[in-house]
Amino acid sequence: MPKNKLGFTLMEMLVTVLLIGILSAIGFPQYIRVVEKQRANEAVSTLSSIAKAEERYYAINDEYCNDYSYLDVDLTDKDKKKATGVMLDTIYFTYSLGVTEEEPIVTATRKNSEYTIKRKLDTGDICCQATSDEYLCDQLDLDVCTSQEEE
Repeated sequence: MPKNKLGFTLMEMLVTVLLIGILSAIGFPQYIRVVEKQRANEAVSTLSSIAKAEERYYAINDEYCNDYSYLDVDLTDKDKKKATGVMLDTIYFTYSLGVTEEEPIVTATRKNSEYTIKRKLDTGDICCQATSDEYLCDQLDLDVCTSQEEE
């Protein structure tokens, strides 16, 4: 009378664990990139909202604003308080108004300081400046900031 085998052999278990490990090693970095790209897209969207509010303020006052409390945009910080002042501190980014006559700009700096996304208010140009990985901006599908050449 043949014995019925119940369960898995040690070799079958090792192969299964090995396959799961290989798939995880391939999939996890891709997952991290997708999540970071989504966060960058959220920052670009917030920068666009701030820029539109700045344009409305400029149309009325003929100058850009340096304080979130004067802008007609509903922004809250990480503590769910209404944004005021020059800085807006959220969970993943710190947004700042850098309004000068030479270059009115709004920036979003990633909390881990890997990159900064900038939007020029006068032209609407959006660019990315990475601090460590030079290919990070390309992975996020953002143009790399170039230093302005003096004329």
